[in-house]
Amino acid sequence: MAISKTLFSLVVEETDRSRAFWATQPWIDAARRDEVAAADVLVAPWVDLKDGHKLFPQGAADFIKDLRAAAGSHSVVVAVERAQYEEIALYSDHWRLPTLICSQILLPIVIGLLTNHIDRSITEDTKPSIVEMELIVEGSGGKCIAVKYKGPPEVMIAEIEEQVKRCLPKGNGRTPKTSRQ
Repeated sequence: MAISKTLFSLVVEETDRSRAFWATQPWIDAARRDEVAAADVLVAPWVDLKDGHKLFPQGAADFIKDLRAAAGSHSVVVAVERAQYEEIALYSDHWRLPTLICSQILLPIVIGLLTNHIDRSITEDTKPSIVEMELIVEGSGGKCIAVKYKGPPEVMIAEIEEQVKRCLPKGNGRTPKTSRQ
C-alpha cells in the first residue's frame, strides 16, 4: 500500500469570505462587528474542521502577537471573541499559519509582516518542510481571491505575490480560478 504526501499545492479561487463576511458571523459580538469589518488585517479561524468549532493552528497566538507588534498603526483583529479562541495541535513537520484577510492596497504591508515573521521564526534547526496558510485579498470592484498555499517556506511569499498580481491586477475586476498541485 503506497502512502502519498502532498509536497506542493497552490489553489487560487474567488471567495466571498471578505472582512464584511467575517463581521456578520453569528459568533462575533455586535459591538465588534465594525472593528472586524474595518480591520487592516483580519485573522480568521478555520471553521470547517471538528464539530463546527472555530479553531486556529497551534502557535497562532504568538503569530498574532508578532503581527500586531510589527504592524505599527495598522490594526490586526482576530475574527472570534476572546472566550471562543481555541488552538488545535496537528502533529507533523508542517508549519501552519492562520488565515489572513486584507485589502489589495495593504498586501505589500502584509507580505512584509509575513516575511519578517518567517525570517524571525524559522531557523535551520526548526525549519519545517512545509508551510500551510491561506491569504484572502480583497481587490477593487468587490472581488476577493483566496490563495491557499502548501509548500516549502522558501518560495511561499513569491508564489503568493505572483498569484495575487496575476489574479487581481489593479483596476481589473476579473479573477480567474487556478490550481497547481
